[in-house]
Amino acid sequence: MHPLARSLSRVLATSRRDLLAATAALRGQAAPPFSVRDGSGWPAPREGGRVPWTPPEAAAMAPGRVVLRSPQGEHVLLVPPGLTILQAARREGLDLPSSCTVGGCGACRQRLVSGQVDLPARTCLTEQERAQGYVLLCVGRPRGEVVVELS
Repeated sequence: MHPLARSLSRVLATSRRDLLAATAALRGQAAPPFSVRDGSGWPAPREGGRVPWTPPEAAAMAPGRVVLRSPQGEHVLLVPPGLTILQAARREGLDLPSSCTVGGCGACRQRLVSGQVDLPARTCLTEQERAQGYVLLCVGRPRGEVVVELS
């Protein structure tokens, strides 16, 4: 095989893998396949081109109660099982900052004051940001009662 053809073949295979992973993330079938901030790159391809990630079982969870604190006051939000905090906020007509909606950009990053929010293992949050209590509203699913401080 000609060296140029071999190189092109590798590029096309990588592009196909990246496209499959990104498509799965956008459809909500997988966690975002990349980390924007640390540049760790794409995971190895899996069967069917999907990155294995399953959100918490919706049937086993009760609706989460999220208190959103801002300088304008507080807003209480009930998050049905299976929805993210951002999805529930949009259903109630709240305009919260967001962009990608798959945990890859950090536009929806807010500080968790109390409670627990489930996040996929791979997001754009660094270990330091997670340790400081930051969560991503676009992929975060509350466990019970949660208080989030909006910046």
